[in-house]
Amino acid sequence: CCPCIYHGNGGSDAKERFYSLATLLGYSELKDLTSNWSSVAAAQKESQLPAPSKIDLSYEEVAKDILLVPFLSESQCVEIWTNSEAVGGWGQMDGDKFPAQEIRAKKLGLWDTLEEAWQNHLGKVAENKWTPMQHYGL
Repeated sequence: CCPCIYHGNGGSDAKERFYSLATLLGYSELKDLTSNWSSVAAAQKESQLPAPSKIDLSYEEVAKDILLVPFLSESQCVEIWTNSEAVGGWGQMDGDKFPAQEIRAKKLGLWDTLEEAWQNHLGKVAENKWTPMQHYGL
């Protein structure tokens, strides 16, 4: 059994590394999303993660056992951010050893989509990296 963590924070070294990769890949930081409601509305029209004809199993190991995997487009990230703010209910889980302000994928209606992404994409990346690990589902 091994945990999976989606995480966007890190120290200044990690942030510099991710900003460098984002720049290299042509992404720009979202400065003031609320001033550009048309891009938010356009992003909201994309409700599913795409089902690519060929799954990209590439990854970069940015630190020991920490993989950077191509996964969500910028518009998909905007959609998740917009929906999570609209749904609300951020908070700490009871008994969480490392409490943080979080929101559950099920509450956002993303569980089935993320479970499928793990089955068809992220789980396969993990299996390739950490053989003989096998992904059985979330």
